[in-house]
Amino acid sequence: MCEFARPMTDFGAETIGLSLEDGKSLLHTVQQHVVAAQTWEMAELSIELKMYLPRGERSGRSSR
Repeated sequence: MCEFARPMTDFGAETIGLSLEDGKSLLHTVQQHVVAAQTWEMAELSIELKMYLPRGERSGRSSR
């Protein structure tokens, strides 16, 4: 979770919205969650695919 606190003392372009530092922090947190979700999906898919491969091909190497 990200939380940003910026006191509204001035309504200039520099103070409205996220600062560059806040944006980078938010993007970093989002990226961590996206990578974790994709890694989990890929691991599950790998396990499911291995269930359908012949026993000699389950290690990921071809027996040719």
